Parts: sequence; C-alpha cells; structure tokens
Amino acid sequence: MSCGGAFTLAINIYGRMYSWGNGSAYALGNGSPHDVDTPKMVPFDIEVQLVSAVSINKNHSMIKIKAGEIYIWGSNKYNQHGMTTEDIEE
Repeated sequence: MSCGGAFTLAINIYGRMYSWGNGSAYALGNGSPHDVDTPKMVPFDIEVQLVSAVSINKNHSMIKIKAGEIYIWGSNKYNQHGMTTEDIEE
C-alpha cells in the first residue's frame, strides 16, 4: 500500500491493484480525473498483469509488475516521470 497527497494505491494478495481518493492529474490509474470514494480495482489495458510494488507522490503514481516492467502515470509537470514529452514515442 502507498499513500500520498490525497489518494491511495493498494495491492491485494493476488497482485491486483486498487485505488481511491483524489483523481486529479489522472493519478488513480483508472483513466479518469474524477475522485473515487471507495477502493476500486484498476483495469489495465495490457494483458492481465500482477503488480508487485506501488509508489505514489502528490500527483503521480508508479507500479512495478511481476514481469519487471515499470509503469508511471499522473502529473509530469516537473518531469518526475523521468522523461519529457519529447522522449515519449507516439
């Protein structure tokens, strides 16, 4: 579980991730900027992935899946994702 700003991410024993709280900057990972009052499972567009670690800050989130890949979303106002928009492939 990781808490930061005004939202929370948690992983259950099966590797599924849940989020709730303030959804601004799309930090909840559910594709919406709206707040969520109760824990909701985060649907991933990629094939079913098991989350092994979560980390969040005020307006952005990061997860590591069991396969070792890292995913980051939310605000990147200060390049906290480690890349600028010029670095992102389209």
